[in-house]
Amino acid sequence: MEIEGIEFPDDCLYEDSGSYLWAKQEGDNIRVGLTKLGLALAGDIVYIELPGVGDSVTGREPFGVVETVKATAELNSPVNGEVVEVNEGAADDPSSLQDDAWFIVVKSSDVSGLMDAAKAKEYFTAEIERVKGEGLLE
Repeated sequence: MEIEGIEFPDDCLYEDSGSYLWAKQEGDNIRVGLTKLGLALAGDIVYIELPGVGDSVTGREPFGVVETVKATAELNSPVNGEVVEVNEGAADDPSSLQDDAWFIVVKSSDVSGLMDAAKAKEYFTAEIERVKGEGLLE
């Protein structure tokens, strides 16, 4: 789906916590990344801190940090589970997120509490209007 020129893939799930993360089911794993809206709001990302393989993550709790030229923000996991893969390329070169915006893969199949694209459309439409109204997005 596309909202105000920003793409939100239909095969991803989303949360309404303001973290702007997506979650994509891949068998017994869930890939977690940053939405195009999150990338647009972040601007230039200069540093990323991610967990290691084998670390546990808890839904709605921090698993990493993104530092931009504007601010530093915690990344809150949309799911519970064990990290089985980390995007080392993004940690080494944060600008690579513009092309491949995922952070971690978590061994988990519990996506309860996440919205599918149809449900997320209303949330992101309102969120885009809010950030535009605050002058955070053109």
